[in-house]
Parts: sequence; structure tokens; C-alpha cells
Amino acid sequence: MFRIKNKWLVLLGALLAQLSIGSIYSWSLFNGPIVEAYNVSLDKVVTTYQIAIFFFAFATLFSGPLYIRKGPKVTALLGAGLYAGGVFLSAFAKTPEMLYLTYGVISGLGVGTVYVVPLATLIKWFPNKKGTFTGVAVGTFGAGSIIFKYVIEYFLGNGPYTPASIQTTFISLAVVYLVIGGIGALLIDLPTESTKEKAVSEGDYKPSHMIKTKNFAFMFIGFLLCTLPGILTIGLARDIGIELVGLDLKVAGTIVTVAAIANASGRLISGIASDRFGAHNVMKVMGIVSVLALAMFTFMDLNYFTFIIAILGVVASYGSFLALYPNLVQKKFGQSYYSANYGIVYQGYGLAALAGALLKSNTTGFNQTFMVAMIIALAGAFFVFRFKPQPKYQAPLSTTKKRRA
Repeated sequence: MFRIKNKWLVLLGALLAQLSIGSIYSWSLFNGPIVEAYNVSLDKVVTTYQIAIFFFAFATLFSGPLYIRKGPKVTALLGAGLYAGGVFLSAFAKTPEMLYLTYGVISGLGVGTVYVVPLATLIKWFPNKKGTFTGVAVGTFGAGSIIFKYVIEYFLGNGPYTPASIQTTFISLAVVYLVIGGIGALLIDLPTESTKEKAVSEGDYKPSHMIKTKNFAFMFIGFLLCTLPGILTIGLARDIGIELVGLDLKVAGTIVTVAAIANASGRLISGIASDRFGAHNVMKVMGIVSVLALAMFTFMDLNYFTFIIAILGVVASYGSFLALYPNLVQKKFGQSYYSANYGIVYQGYGLAALAGALLKSNTTGFNQTFMVAMIIALAGAFFVFRFKPQPKYQAPLSTTKKRRA
């Protein structure tokens, strides 16, 4: 397969790939239209998004090792095909259960397969600005929902919504995602042998070694607890505005854009800040911001202005965690097995999606939901503050002796 040797072309490819799959965050735009077209409950439709997020995270368990074996181009192409294919098949889903399979499982797996590729590739091309370019990559992923909000709204139209209009929208989007994601995947490549870092560095942690450390346990649990409120808020952004603040449908639709901007900005700014202040220090600050924003939802009688501030705080913090965790995993456990290691830590994020679904279905009203989410975020911040410096990996003495023998 042809090689791409220009790092700026590789960056362009990485951003296109992230942009196409970032549209997953615009799912709340489908909630109302699908409820109207198929006469199903909102909770059932929202579950599609939560399943997609879970399988997005689950896919990173396999896409990391696949990336190591087959390289970024093959991995990203496979992911783009899965994502677009799942969206295409969603056009023919007549029940929520079918949608769970097509969009939730297949498209979710596609997103997770693509997602690790830009992160693992760009830090090899830009080793001195890992935080910045991690932030750029995940920020573009978040920005995908801003751009595709307008694309999705264009295809959906203004209603009334029917199965035929939903079908046309999914088919049209599948084509767009495949073209953008496919072009991006073809432009992604690794540096040549003369410029890339040594394949395996002494002292880096294999996944089997990483999972035995205290830092892994703290990071995994922290990821789960810190991202849960953001997943919940993004998936129901428009509906929260309608129920809590009394916004009309048109104004509430703008909340999706506000959340998308906060998500993308949090990722980009935190990534850049981590190069200067350290990923862990920035993460501590954003953990506190998340708790304070959730407290606003819980204890304040929100108007439009304070509602926007609360949304910005929760979602920007969520975006920050997703920008900072890749950098932190690489710094604590090394570059050699980064894509596989991050895929394991990322399962905390997938479990957060399932936990978010359980939280929403077992609480009465958004006020109660956000009170529980605030307590969860507070517990997450506790674990973030528990992260410690990680020493280089050293093989056990018994292993060393056996090798010498």
C-alpha cells in the first residue's frame, strides 16, 4: 500500500477521520424525529446512543492491537466502513432493537476502531507536542458534532417526520461519512524508519503489566466516574433544556451546538494546557469544574444563562478528560504499547455509558439525575487526585534469572 511521508497530510487525514466519526455526538438530534416517526418512547431511542458509546469503547480493546499489527491505514479504513455501514443499515431499522444493533453495535464499533488511530499516530509524528496534537485530534472528534449538526438537520428537514424521511437521512449520512472517513484513512501513515521512535522501549508497560498497577485501577475508575455526567448530558442536551428550563424546541436545538462547542473546546484547550502545566494538574482542575457545574443543575433554579454555564462546565470537563487521558496513559505506561494500553483504560468510558443509561432510567426527573451525577463526579475527582508517578517497568528478578539461565 502507498505511503504518506508528509506529516501535514497525515494530520489532515487524522482530522478528517475524527471529524466523520464525531457526528456520533449529534445523536440527540435524532431523538425527537425518531420518536415521532416510529411512535416509540424517548428512553428507548436515547438507549441507542448509550449502546453506541459502550461499543465505541469496547472496540478500542481490539483496534489497539489491530493498529500494532496492521498499521493505521487498514485500521482506519475498517472503522470507517463499519461506521458508515451501521448508519446505512439503520435506515432499514423498524424497531428500537434493530437500531440498537445497526447504529448502537455496528456504528459504535466503527467509531472505536477509528478513534485510536489518530491518537496513536500523531504522537509519533509530533513527539514534542504530544498534548497539543492529542488535543487537536480529540478536539476535532468533538467538533464533528458541531459541523454535522447542520448536515443532519438539513437531511432531516423541519418535519413532519416519517419513516421515509428518517431512512433518507441515514442513507445520505452514510455516504457522507464513508467518503470523508475513507479519504482520511488513506492519508494516515506512520513516520518512516528514519524518523520514528524505537519500536519497543525498555521500561514501557505491556497491558498485562499495566493492569496490575494501582495507577491503572485509579485511572480506570476515575475515567468511568468523571465521564459519566458528560455522556448523560450530551445524549440528552436538547431534552434537558426543554424540561429543566422550559426552552422551546427551536431554542433547545441550539443547546446541541453549545454542548458540541464546549466538548471540542475542552479537548483542544486542555490538550494544549497539558504540555505546559501537565496533564494531571489540568485534570484536577477540570474535575472540580465538573462537580461545580453539576451542583448548579442540582441546587439552582436555572434560567437560560445559568443553564448555558452549567452545560459548558459539564461538557467542557468531559471533553478535557478525553483529551488528557491519552496523554496521561502514554506518560505513565510508555509509548511502545500505548494503543493497546489506552484501549483497556478506555473501557472505563464504555462502562460510563451503560451506567449513565441505568442512572437515567432509575431516577425521577433531571434534578434527581443530576444530584446523583454530582456525587459520582465528586467520587471521580477523588480518584483523579490519587494518581501517582509511575516508575519504569522492571521485570521480576525470577524472570531475569530464568532468561540468563
